[in-house]
Amino acid sequence: MSKLGLWTPYIDLEEMRSWYPKLPGGMEQELQQYVASAADFEPLEEREFRRVYAAAVSYADSSVAPFKLPYHNPDHFRQVVQKGMEILDAYERLSHSKVPLAVRQVVRIALYLHDCHHCGSTLRADAKLPLWRPDLGTKVSVEWVSALAMNEFGVRHNLPLPWRMFMVGMAYASTYGGEAARERGIAQNFPSPAPRSFWFAIMRAADVICDSDIRKFVSQSMAVSIGECPATGRLSTAREVLTGNIGFFMHIHAVCERLNVTSGLKIMENLGWRTLIASHRKAVQRALDGQDLALMRYAEEEARKY
Repeated sequence: MSKLGLWTPYIDLEEMRSWYPKLPGGMEQELQQYVASAADFEPLEEREFRRVYAAAVSYADSSVAPFKLPYHNPDHFRQVVQKGMEILDAYERLSHSKVPLAVRQVVRIALYLHDCHHCGSTLRADAKLPLWRPDLGTKVSVEWVSALAMNEFGVRHNLPLPWRMFMVGMAYASTYGGEAARERGIAQNFPSPAPRSFWFAIMRAADVICDSDIRKFVSQSMAVSIGECPATGRLSTAREVLTGNIGFFMHIHAVCERLNVTSGLKIMENLGWRTLIASHRKAVQRALDGQDLALMRYAEEEARKY
């Protein structure tokens, strides 16, 4: 039996180490001493799961509450969980198999926690807010910091090591801004994950997939690109953001396509996401071309909030 026992198919440790060579906190020593147990693959009793999930919600929400972030806030956390659960449901429909309840539970917890202690910028070097764990400096990714916090959360709530490793892997997979960090000389060790594991691909897709409402998508784009600070720097106008979105749709498509590649299933098509991305791209292009003045005016109104 593998070191991680029944969790082995769900935790690609080799891939995790290709992103970040060392596990956070004391996990490396824990892993050396860990003996696989079938009990660690048992789901939490429903009442206990509700307690732990409620604690995760409270922790993630309170970690960003003081900063009133326009994008990385509870609305984003809830949307990521919703999209992640939609992916799992599509996987079950298409594969005609059930995702083990323990896996469903830890996916849900990890999705909500994935951006805990977000600093309002893709890179810690751009943060203008007091950083959580300032001792870690600004040359580590915000996702590494979230992974560290997620493991500590799991320890406090007595989650087994494999659960916590899965959560850390999800945080790792959500890393963004690696190329910009390297180009700007901020750090050379930021990964740019393209998961080969379906379970980690869930994280990236759920994190970026468009809201189905084009106006909400536009509002969120203004919030993250003007109200917060992307890896390449804060933008200042609605047109700049919408122009950037045209290229970003290609990234969203590629990230979501990995769900198909890693699962061997047509998950994007089943969820209607391929069509959604194309529709939103067309709508944004129409606004930029002056063919949808209402959407452009709405984008400008949203941009002025910041």
